[in-house]
Amino acid sequence: MKKTLLFLMALCISGLVYAQNMHFEKVSTKLPDQEIVDLVGLKSSPITSNFEKSPSQTYYVNGRELTFVQIGSSGNAYGFYGGPRTYLWADNVLNSVVFTHRMVNDPPTSYGNSRIAYDVSWEGGMDGTWTNSIQVYDPLGPGSQYPDAAGRYPQGGIINPPGNTDPNMAEYTYFIPALDGSNGTSNWGGFAFGTNGLTEVDPADPTQTNWTSGGDTWRNVPDAFTITQDGVCWMIDGSFPNGLVGDYEGQFIFDKGTWNEDIGDVEYEEWLVDILDAGDGINDVKVAFAPDGQIGYLLVMSDSPSDPQPFTNYHPILYTTDDGGETWSDDPMHCQLGGEEGIESVKSFVSDEVMEAIYGAGFNRDEIFYNMGFQVDMVVDYFGNPHITGIIACASEDGWYPNYESMGTFHVWYDVDNAMWDAELLYMNKTLDGDLGGITQYNRPQASSSMDGWNIFFSWIDTDQEGIEENVSPDIYMVHYDVGSGLHSDVDNITSFTQAMWTAYMGSQSHYVFQEDLGNGTYRYTIPFVYTELDPNDPAAEVTFWYIDGVTTDFLIGVDEQENIPVTVEQNYPNPFSSSTTIDLSLDAEASLSLEIFNMTGQKIMEVDKGKVNAGKHQFMIDAGELSKGVYFYTVKANGAKVTRKMIIE
Repeated sequence: MKKTLLFLMALCISGLVYAQNMHFEKVSTKLPDQEIVDLVGLKSSPITSNFEKSPSQTYYVNGRELTFVQIGSSGNAYGFYGGPRTYLWADNVLNSVVFTHRMVNDPPTSYGNSRIAYDVSWEGGMDGTWTNSIQVYDPLGPGSQYPDAAGRYPQGGIINPPGNTDPNMAEYTYFIPALDGSNGTSNWGGFAFGTNGLTEVDPADPTQTNWTSGGDTWRNVPDAFTITQDGVCWMIDGSFPNGLVGDYEGQFIFDKGTWNEDIGDVEYEEWLVDILDAGDGINDVKVAFAPDGQIGYLLVMSDSPSDPQPFTNYHPILYTTDDGGETWSDDPMHCQLGGEEGIESVKSFVSDEVMEAIYGAGFNRDEIFYNMGFQVDMVVDYFGNPHITGIIACASEDGWYPNYESMGTFHVWYDVDNAMWDAELLYMNKTLDGDLGGITQYNRPQASSSMDGWNIFFSWIDTDQEGIEENVSPDIYMVHYDVGSGLHSDVDNITSFTQAMWTAYMGSQSHYVFQEDLGNGTYRYTIPFVYTELDPNDPAAEVTFWYIDGVTTDFLIGVDEQENIPVTVEQNYPNPFSSSTTIDLSLDAEASLSLEIFNMTGQKIMEVDKGKVNAGKHQFMIDAGELSKGVYFYTVKANGAKVTRKMIIE
């Protein structure tokens, strides 16, 4: 029955064609004000999959063995929706991973989901190794509308002392906003932080410190939190009077936390820094450091009307440190998207037809505005170069066009050695946002890196279904980037034909990934993901979080002999086919070449090994007579490089 369902779903998907619509709607570049109320109502009906769910379920898809592990729960979907934050954190040295979330509405306490907890595995996230819902934060007492200092939008990670490999010697830490009403007229205003021994879960013995707004420090909802590999915590956020509905007044809050052995807790120092000017728009903020813990970047997404950039609306602006955060640069590093000095790959990714539909005949690509947002993420590689991901779309001075064919998920980076910005289009998004019963789900772009900074992984969620114009039936998509070669992998839908197919709500990725040495220069990377199982018509209902174990990619690292052989694989033709089909490919150098074919349940049903072949053009021929009708995936392997595509036999 399960295989039949997979086959029928595959046929449905293969027949879906996205209907082109040449109407391009311009919307505001500013995020709509977020509400802290429970609203119910849905603008478009999502498509949901009907896979059976149990506390753990394994699927064999596209050559991977994916295990879905049910972890913690929360009283509602609030607290995890909105932008990408540091909810999920893996530490390869400790083989440990933690996930931070709000708790359920437990009847014995009136505080319910205003409490904060974390789930943890010390065995790489494997099924059966998780300890869930370890409470680390309590509100301070009852309140008029919410509990006093109710916990919201939690972020967390692992503090691991340099050189330590024992999880028993590491600390879990969290950093959250709290509803204490001290920020002007809003409910916001508090920050809270604390720690718990990573393995001290029965019972837990967490610390908790609460701060309120006061003086010139207006606490809001942090988007930027990270931990360096030498164990230093960083939270950086704009100072906004009146919280989410306030105007920016020109200063950022810098919080630096270090472990204090004498008090058995993380200890923060805080200061204010002038960033841009009062009145400048701020859409998102991120902070990240290189593996050495010394080179770091503050990323501010702003339209910067105080310092406008040619043909560029909201865009990345960087401030940097090279001494572990002791000092930060004064001058902002603007990423100019459009104009004559803009990024060529940004200015060329939209077709002439679409450009004309938006701007009219006679448009000049050097005079087109571009906008990046609403949300982004950032990591820093081995060389100290920052890598940013998010949606870029055609725009104007006062708005943007985040529509299909005029927007795409990009990888944007700054090359420190050459002092220049560059970008690569990863994916043409079908949708930007969607209404889940009153809360907005955006595309949640996220970036992860290996702890050595040599490999980077980008992910986002998108709804690619006929008749669905909002991001309400999402899958998680991923691209792998190798820093050494500068190569990107093909786009990989990691939730297709699993229980999360079309229902990977609020999919989130870890800041770091797991890395395993397979020998002979080959490494396996496992990228941790979490998504929310929820009722898309009622975000106020209890939700369950699922951890995805097994999202792997193998990569050959040739340090001396450059053994990573790039391979270009064409889509098979014809496709669909009924008799035979051909796969053309080309190799840049000699390689061991093979082909594997998988059915929709992930079972390998055919393998062709050509052995060692010379550089140049090659072909694989597939006879349909050896296979049943249906949808298949084929993977071409050339040494460490793998390319997977879909084919259909009719």
